[in-house]
Amino acid sequence: MSAGVVSDRDDVLAVVERWEQAQAEMAAVSFTAFSAPEVLGIYQRLEIGRRSQPTVEHRLIHELTSRSTPSELGANSWPKVLSEALRITKEDAKLRVKHAELLGPRQALSGDTLPPALPNVAAAQARGEIGSEHVRIIEKFFDKMPNKIDSLTREQAEADLARIATGLGPTQLRAAADRVALLLNQDGELPDDAERARKRYVTVDKQDADGMSRIHGLLDPEARATFDAVMAKLGAPGMCNPDDEAPCVDGEPSDDLVQGDARSPGQRNHDEIGRAH
Repeated sequence: MSAGVVSDRDDVLAVVERWEQAQAEMAAVSFTAFSAPEVLGIYQRLEIGRRSQPTVEHRLIHELTSRSTPSELGANSWPKVLSEALRITKEDAKLRVKHAELLGPRQALSGDTLPPALPNVAAAQARGEIGSEHVRIIEKFFDKMPNKIDSLTREQAEADLARIATGLGPTQLRAAADRVALLLNQDGELPDDAERARKRYVTVDKQDADGMSRIHGLLDPEARATFDAVMAKLGAPGMCNPDDEAPCVDGEPSDDLVQGDARSPGQRNHDEIGRAH
């Protein structure tokens, strides 16, 4: 255990209580005695503390996931555990778990504690130099990085992005990350089944208030070919039209059904999925 780390149970609880008390005191203060530049300076100091706060979250999540299982805490996944305990959305909980995996301590099979997967980014966040949006941009950068990029280059890119991020806002960092990605992969991605398999996904979002749901994803060549073939048949004009008294779902639609089909191509694709299957 490094110097300065509080680990005694009573001491930790005392630190938590002091933090809660400080939060309560901050909520009760007034800043009317300060000039505008002074108010902004205080705001900047508080922002540094807020940015570094996820570092504590990462350690808490690490302790949870290394000592227990979701089922022992009454849920089927860690995002479910957090969303119920903290009363946050499951999407927020998923993001916290993912960031803890990237920026928090890790555990080897031997039980030894390993440094974070993105150590320089984790250190910058712990110092309060970068915020959650910076982290998301760097996370997406590595999600999109091709498998062909070697580990040494990945480590250098992580160090560079962590250093660059400390002096930029999210918009500028995103542009810088795009430039780094281009430099690392100037020739573009060659066809690679493993890379395509890694990137494939289809997601259906939660229903909106009107019951509608957005769908988005990335299809590999085989899935795209299957999709095109099915849509060319069942998504053609006159097919699977819910406005028809007897929708045509097999064979060829009559000329009347084709001529009377006022749907857009996107609406026909939707109806093929929803009606034919």
